[in-house]
Amino acid sequence: LNNLFVTYLNQGLASAETYQRLASDITKAAGEIQGLLKEREGHKLAGKIIKAAEEIRVLAGKFEALTGWKI
Repeated sequence: LNNLFVTYLNQGLASAETYQRLASDITKAAGEIQGLLKEREGHKLAGKIIKAAEEIRVLAGKFEALTGWKI
């Protein structure tokens, strides 16, 4: 995810708001998946999706720190 973020940042295609929205959407979807799969083996997958969403939130924070743009 970090490489993708840097690529978009270098190309001027990323915005902190976009990443924040994406992270929020992924977190919500992951929560729903986790709820559906809670009692099954897929629970581990839901955890990985949540971790990916958290990484996106961190990247959005880094973007904000680099640009000074407030969300």
